[in-house]
Amino acid sequence: MSVLLTAARSKNRKRPKRNKPSSARRAGKQKGKGAAVPPHSYMPSATTRVWNLTINETPMSLALCKDSMDVWCNDELVETTDNFADEGAQLDFCIFDHKARITITSSGNANEGMTHTLTLDGNEVPEFHG
Repeated sequence: MSVLLTAARSKNRKRPKRNKPSSARRAGKQKGKGAAVPPHSYMPSATTRVWNLTINETPMSLALCKDSMDVWCNDELVETTDNFADEGAQLDFCIFDHKARITITSSGNANEGMTHTLTLDGNEVPEFHG
């Protein structure tokens, strides 16, 4: 009897939703920081890394959700090619006709954790810290 109940439970289980990072326009202006945050930007957090850049005169905000390894660009989920190795991971994707890569490596310090670096056409993009 318990086997049937367990089997039915797993079939009816809902798939988890993909959590989109919170953006500044949904979060509203922060006191004293409203002018520093672009209106299209995501908000960095402990589980989200954010980069703001302009491509072809279009402001863009990229967010990496560290828990799901999803990449979001202006509220759209980006399709990535994931490469995992002993030294870290690489997420390759395209924005317009530009090649982008997020490289995740160990910082070498247990207190700092992993480092996340975005490169666009081989040029490093600075991370947004809000």
